[in-house]
Amino acid sequence: MTSASAPLHELTVALGQLAEAVEHRQEDTVARHLQATPTLCRTRAPQQPQDRQALLEDLAHRLEVWASVWPRLGQDPGFRQAVAREARLWATKLRGGTH
Repeated sequence: MTSASAPLHELTVALGQLAEAVEHRQEDTVARHLQATPTLCRTRAPQQPQDRQALLEDLAHRLEVWASVWPRLGQDPGFRQAVAREARLWATKLRGGTH
Protein backbone atom coordinates (compact mmCIF):
# COMPACT_ATOMS: atom_id res chain seq x y z
CA MET A 1 0.00 0.00 0.00
CA THR A 2 1.47 3.38 -0.96
CA SER A 3 1.50 6.29 1.47
CA ALA A 4 -1.19 8.05 -0.60
CA SER A 5 -3.45 5.00 -0.59
CA ALA A 6 -2.98 4.12 3.11
CA PRO A 7 -5.58 6.69 4.31
CA LEU A 8 -8.02 5.18 1.81
CA HIS A 9 -7.92 1.70 3.35
CA GLU A 10 -10.91 2.48 5.60
CA LEU A 11 -12.82 3.71 2.56
CA THR A 12 -12.05 0.62 0.47
CA VAL A 13 -13.17 -1.57 3.38
CA ALA A 14 -16.42 0.42 3.68
CA LEU A 15 -17.10 -0.02 -0.05
CA GLY A 16 -16.54 -3.77 0.24
CA GLN A 17 -18.89 -3.89 3.22
CA LEU A 18 -21.48 -1.92 1.27
CA ALA A 19 -21.30 -4.43 -1.59
CA GLU A 20 -21.63 -7.36 0.82
CA ALA A 21 -24.58 -5.75 2.61
CA VAL A 22 -26.36 -5.11 -0.69
CA GLU A 23 -25.85 -8.70 -1.80
CA HIS A 24 -27.02 -10.12 1.53
CA ARG A 25 -29.98 -7.72 1.81
CA GLN A 26 -28.76 -6.20 5.07
CA GLU A 27 -30.80 -3.05 4.66
CA ASP A 28 -29.70 -1.29 7.87
CA THR A 29 -26.05 -1.78 6.93
CA VAL A 30 -26.68 -0.56 3.37
CA ALA A 31 -28.39 2.57 4.68
CA ARG A 32 -25.59 3.22 7.18
CA HIS A 33 -22.88 2.92 4.52
CA LEU A 34 -24.78 5.02 1.98
CA GLN A 35 -25.12 7.73 4.60
CA ALA A 36 -21.60 7.64 6.10
CA THR A 37 -19.34 6.83 3.17
CA PRO A 38 -19.70 10.16 1.29
CA THR A 39 -18.45 11.95 4.41
CA LEU A 40 -15.56 9.51 4.66
CA CYS A 41 -14.66 10.30 1.03
CA ARG A 42 -14.64 14.02 1.75
CA THR A 43 -12.60 13.73 4.95
CA ARG A 44 -9.95 11.64 3.21
CA ALA A 45 -9.76 13.79 0.07
CA PRO A 46 -7.52 16.60 1.42
CA GLN A 47 -4.83 14.02 2.24
CA GLN A 48 -4.68 12.90 -1.39
CA PRO A 49 -3.10 14.21 -4.61
CA GLN A 50 -5.37 16.46 -6.65
CA ASP A 51 -6.43 13.73 -9.11
CA ARG A 52 -7.44 11.50 -6.21
CA GLN A 53 -9.34 14.37 -4.57
CA ALA A 54 -11.47 14.68 -7.70
CA LEU A 55 -11.99 10.91 -7.75
CA LEU A 56 -13.15 10.93 -4.13
CA GLU A 57 -15.54 13.82 -4.76
CA ASP A 58 -17.00 11.89 -7.73
CA LEU A 59 -17.44 8.81 -5.56
CA ALA A 60 -19.06 10.83 -2.77
CA HIS A 61 -21.53 12.27 -5.27
CA ARG A 62 -22.36 8.82 -6.67
CA LEU A 63 -22.94 7.45 -3.18
CA GLU A 64 -25.31 10.33 -2.45
CA VAL A 65 -27.22 9.57 -5.64
CA TRP A 66 -27.46 5.89 -4.71
CA ALA A 67 -28.71 6.87 -1.25
CA SER A 68 -31.33 9.20 -2.71
CA VAL A 69 -32.81 6.55 -5.00
CA TRP A 70 -32.34 3.56 -2.68
CA PRO A 71 -35.81 3.88 -1.07
CA ARG A 72 -37.38 3.65 -4.52
CA LEU A 73 -35.01 1.26 -6.32
CA GLY A 74 -33.39 -0.71 -3.50
CA GLN A 75 -35.66 -3.71 -4.03
CA ASP A 76 -34.88 -3.95 -7.75
CA PRO A 77 -32.45 -6.85 -8.29
CA GLY A 78 -30.73 -5.16 -11.25
CA PHE A 79 -30.15 -1.97 -9.30
CA ARG A 80 -28.85 -3.88 -6.28
CA GLN A 81 -26.46 -5.82 -8.50
CA ALA A 82 -25.23 -2.60 -10.13
CA VAL A 83 -24.60 -0.91 -6.77
CA ALA A 84 -22.68 -3.92 -5.43
CA ARG A 85 -20.62 -4.15 -8.62
CA GLU A 86 -19.87 -0.42 -8.66
CA ALA A 87 -18.89 -0.39 -4.98
CA ARG A 88 -16.38 -3.16 -5.64
CA LEU A 89 -15.04 -1.42 -8.76
CA TRP A 90 -14.54 1.80 -6.81
CA ALA A 91 -12.72 -0.08 -4.03
CA THR A 92 -10.38 -1.60 -6.64
CA LYS A 93 -9.84 1.80 -8.25
CA LEU A 94 -8.96 3.38 -4.90
CA ARG A 95 -6.53 0.59 -4.09
CA GLY A 96 -4.74 1.51 -7.32
CA GLY A 97 -6.05 -1.41 -9.34
CA THR A 98 -7.23 -1.31 -12.89
CA HIS A 99 -10.65 0.05 -13.78
